[in-house]
Amino acid sequence: MPLVILHDVGYAKVPKDNPFKLDLRKAHMKAGAKIARKILTELNYPKNKVDKIVNYISIHDNWAFGQNDIYTKDKILGTFSDLDYREL
Repeated sequence: MPLVILHDVGYAKVPKDNPFKLDLRKAHMKAGAKIARKILTELNYPKNKVDKIVNYISIHDNWAFGQNDIYTKDKILGTFSDLDYREL
């Protein structure tokens, strides 16, 4: 559930612009991973789960960069395809 809630939180820390711009996508994933780690750590979420969630947030829009295989190879990330992934 934290992955679903936090996956786009990084948009709060990047310039307001077209979210389909690739540099903005990359920036929001990086910022979102940092924000998610801070929030989940402060909530004393289990470290192993924090690491996994942060990793997923840091790559959840990689489909926009042509890296579609991560969604079919990783069962958890593939389950959350509604986070933004679309089969191209």
